[in-house]
Amino acid sequence: MKNKTKLLLSMLMVIPLCSCDLFLNNSSSNSSTKSESTSENSSLNSSSISNSSSSSSLNEDSSSVLTSSSSSSEASSSIEIEETVTLNILELNDIHGYVYESGNNTSKNMSNIAYYVNQIREKKEYDNVVLIANGDTFQGTAFSNLSHGKSVVNVMNKMNFDMMGIGNHEFDWGLDEVLKLWDGNKDNGEANFPLINGNVRDSNNGNKLVGEDNLLDNILPYAIVDKAGIKVGLISYIGDQTNSICQNKFGSYYIDCYGDKDASFLRNVESQAKKVKEEGADIIVLNIHEGNSSGVDGLYYNNAFASLKDNDGNYLIDAVINGHTHTNQSGKISRSNGADLPIVQAGSYCNYIGQIDLEYNRTTKKVTSVECKTVRNSSYSSDSIVKNTIDTEYAIIEPLISKKLAKCVSSYVERSTLGYWAAGIMKQYSGSDVSFLNTGGIRSTGNIEYGTNITMKELYEVNPFDNSLVYSKVRGDELKSFYNRNETNYYFNPDFDVNEIDANKTYNLLTIDYVYYSTYFRNCFKNIEEIKIDTLCARDLMVKDLEAHTSGEIDLNSTDYQIERNIFPVI
Repeated sequence: MKNKTKLLLSMLMVIPLCSCDLFLNNSSSNSSTKSESTSENSSLNSSSISNSSSSSSLNEDSSSVLTSSSSSSEASSSIEIEETVTLNILELNDIHGYVYESGNNTSKNMSNIAYYVNQIREKKEYDNVVLIANGDTFQGTAFSNLSHGKSVVNVMNKMNFDMMGIGNHEFDWGLDEVLKLWDGNKDNGEANFPLINGNVRDSNNGNKLVGEDNLLDNILPYAIVDKAGIKVGLISYIGDQTNSICQNKFGSYYIDCYGDKDASFLRNVESQAKKVKEEGADIIVLNIHEGNSSGVDGLYYNNAFASLKDNDGNYLIDAVINGHTHTNQSGKISRSNGADLPIVQAGSYCNYIGQIDLEYNRTTKKVTSVECKTVRNSSYSSDSIVKNTIDTEYAIIEPLISKKLAKCVSSYVERSTLGYWAAGIMKQYSGSDVSFLNTGGIRSTGNIEYGTNITMKELYEVNPFDNSLVYSKVRGDELKSFYNRNETNYYFNPDFDVNEIDANKTYNLLTIDYVYYSTYFRNCFKNIEEIKIDTLCARDLMVKDLEAHTSGEIDLNSTDYQIERNIFPVI
């Protein structure tokens, strides 16, 4: 019979101090990966559990998670717990605002994810679930963009997230805009879980970490949460994604991570993990908004994390969450004389949830076995409380985003169709000689099809970014060279002909700030004159063109743009 221990459990968060630097442990091990297939979770039975959020759901006026609730009689009780405990680490990465509906399954949304999470929570008398949002949480849909993430946070509060990390798209509105959700002002939205990051620094604040001076404001370098009497340390980072962020949106912030094998970054991770251990953490979960599409072992950092050890020779990191590449993957990196390192990345857009199960022995204070998988958001019911919250938030914006603008009469609609349409109306609007935007600026087709009415909801899915338009003048020789090297990476206006470009002439150019301020673009155009930044974005022009089609129909493949023409500003 298994030994059992009587524990007095409490929902207590240990607030850490700032991190300090230690030297990188140079020990390493040969790593191999054990791939695991995606679980469809067919064994889940929606009738086996009440379709409601348990008492763990937060109320709107719940206090911050940084406040200890151990003084409450309801928060503490004596419970029989096995000596070996299973910790369930659940994660969502790259949500991108897809809360009202998942990306590939419009009949499912975040309330279905909440139902799965609560099924696991309710299997135990004590809380053994760690729920993590990896990063790139808000930017991507009208549901989120129109409130700058407030609506998403309101839903996440109901789900009792334990933390959120910073991704590259947390910079899209400027990081300070996102940090408002952790500023203590409930009028602009307030998260009941901490934002954790260990490598975004502020050059205007002595190069300190974001949150380093604000440990009581819920923005933390790391945190420790109590789960089933086990102290779980949470650390979080963003990879070297400077080129994935609009440069003029950085402000005074920068990412302290430069390259795939940056030794200083790994030293910082190690020192942070060691400090969390010193603060009393039994296990450490590392969240990083970075990944490799080839598999979890394809990311150099994962293998480096697997080899990190503390001063006693024990492995420092017990589980890793990846993100950014939108790939659905799980696997383990083998380690000698210790448990394997489990790693997951659960696709994107709430299509999947990642799950890592750690078996922890209280006597030996070690992880004894690990399992990991991703579960598709398709085979389970919805949580009624979370669904009601989602429906309430959606009702606020529904009149705006459901307005029918024009009916699509295109024979086919692909991402390229929408990309060339956007570039064409940019040229028409500006009166420029050439206009273009990056292919990544068009994220999807928005499910726009022949005979369907286009709405703001679809346009936000097509082009969720609020990138400003930038007017400039460029030399013909540089324009020709840029096009010949990058034709497939950008959508140019449909009537652009590189053979008509005169190398000795100057041309009026319109693009978006993400492209214009990138290091690569500026290196291609050494002789460039910036003239003006427009407050409008490409999506605004799409709306204008659709509204101008008084017939109520539009062929997106046609170059018969109806958008009102503007005069390109001249010097």
